[in-house]
Amino acid sequence: VQAAFERVLEPSLNWNLIALNLVKRIEVSGRDLEVDVNLVTRELELIDQFRIDVDALVTERLRPDSFKLRIRAVDVTSEGVSAVKQIILVGSGKGGVGKSSIAMNLAGGLSKRGYRVGLMDADVHGPSAPIMLGVNERPEALPDEYLMPVMAHGMKTMSIGYIIDERQAIDWRGVLASGTLLQFIQRTFWGELDYLVIDLPPGTGDIQLTLAKRLECA
Repeated sequence: VQAAFERVLEPSLNWNLIALNLVKRIEVSGRDLEVDVNLVTRELELIDQFRIDVDALVTERLRPDSFKLRIRAVDVTSEGVSAVKQIILVGSGKGGVGKSSIAMNLAGGLSKRGYRVGLMDADVHGPSAPIMLGVNERPEALPDEYLMPVMAHGMKTMSIGYIIDERQAIDWRGVLASGTLLQFIQRTFWGELDYLVIDLPPGTGDIQLTLAKRLECA
């Protein structure tokens, strides 16, 4: 059943429902099937077409005696990093020592081993993900001021550099910086991940300590 739903896309995002952690329940009883899914879209036409497409797919591939599909609008504020199994922080006492290279290669290596990986470039002083990953696009906005991560090299990625102009300076310090970064990480719709690698700013101050304390990290 799960393999069949890996072919189903969220209609407004055009992303796999399983990867987004939007298939919430699958129950099989003999030849009867019930599935609960969440959708980000609130457009009734898209939801109606989604139901028709899923009914056709299930009938063709699984052929149950009965099929019940329950759909509800997802509250993206309840998602964030909730479906991430492991969070890895990569930091250093000073800048220019290869921290970002380690974070990128660690994330890329895990992805090549078949894990579902996210990469968060949280270095507000010098975001490097756009250049190192060769990405030049802004993340898609979701309801409730959430953001869709940008796909790059098989990974879900997010960076301060995707949001601001490369010539723009950021004057974030102390509690403001740590609070804003934490909110930025938690307001990215990561979906279901095995690992989320976070490239921290250099140093050992408020930002690093707050993120390490507030996030369940490896």
